[in-house]
Amino acid sequence: MSYLDWKNHIVNCECMTMYHAVRLSYWRGEEDGELIIDVPVVPHSLLKRIWVAIRYALGMARGLWFYEEVLVNVDGARGMRDFIDQFICEAERSKS
Repeated sequence: MSYLDWKNHIVNCECMTMYHAVRLSYWRGEEDGELIIDVPVVPHSLLKRIWVAIRYALGMARGLWFYEEVLVNVDGARGMRDFIDQFICEAERSKS
């Protein structure tokens, strides 16, 4: 597979913060037909990451997960829908 076979679509949050975005991607013609959805997590310092890892390893990780919300307007939702529809059509076409 080449880079040209890689399809992706990025939907930005209405707040326009660069960390609030969703990236949908897939390899065109891939047998597995997996859709990848990436949502970045707010970056933390190295010490904070180590502290979270230690607490996770010791089983004390409750409340340490960081979830990001992405607010998508109607145009963004339509773009996501169209991209997912394209992914499904190409996956079905490659199976037949």
